[in-house]
Amino acid sequence: MLEVDPISGKLLRTVTMPCARITSAVFGGPNYDVLYVTSAKRNLSEADLKKTPAAGYLFAIHGLGISGPKSLSAK
Repeated sequence: MLEVDPISGKLLRTVTMPCARITSAVFGGPNYDVLYVTSAKRNLSEADLKKTPAAGYLFAIHGLGISGPKSLSAK
């Protein structure tokens, strides 16, 4: 996972994940400061699954020091 400055395009941070197939990322939690990241394991070979046993997991990353936008409610 990469954090990139949207204006300069400068790479700010790299977050290493314990699997290769990241499928989605979204901020959540009461203050929107937890990054939830999903991953996939579909169609991985047995060898790949042994290398990355966390494939298919949902991860909650705390302590990044950033937060996402508040969600909007709709009626």
